[in-house]
Amino acid sequence: MKEFVEEWIMHKIGGEARTDLADSDKKWEQFHHQLKQKDPNHLLADQQVLFRVHTTNEKEPQKEDYDDLEQFKLDYQNYQTHRPDTRSEIQFDNHWVSFTDSFDVITSDEFAKKRMRGLVIIARPKKAIKIYPQVKDVKGDFFDEKEVVAPLDEHTTLNVLSFHEFVANYRPK
Repeated sequence: MKEFVEEWIMHKIGGEARTDLADSDKKWEQFHHQLKQKDPNHLLADQQVLFRVHTTNEKEPQKEDYDDLEQFKLDYQNYQTHRPDTRSEIQFDNHWVSFTDSFDVITSDEFAKKRMRGLVIIARPKKAIKIYPQVKDVKGDFFDEKEVVAPLDEHTTLNVLSFHEFVANYRPK
């Protein structure tokens, strides 16, 4: 399973990153079962809240893609003002996906640089695996995303908020 987790850690972000979701899900289920029996320290505590950024398929206009600065400003303003609510794009299909257990990761400059500022899914999954202890072994020096892998299940989702709503509601006091 170590090899499988290392492949997961290094896979590209995005919908095309994993080609065989059923096989991947099966491996996560097996790994969860093994950890439950042998090493429950890597499992998340019951009722722990996790966060996942959902970015829209609509790409934010980038200044460097424009020769005409005024057109960029108009397109960017239109994007900010009329961005559709993409909650309906979220596929709650129980596939295992990446989450984090850290508010600070979601609001980090690192996530901002990656343009991960869409909706935030707040969930309390019934099963989840902390893989961030293994990430350092694979990536070395890196930004620690406190990665947790769990099924994206509509029944364990508490809320879906805009980034700003998330910050207002979940900022540690």
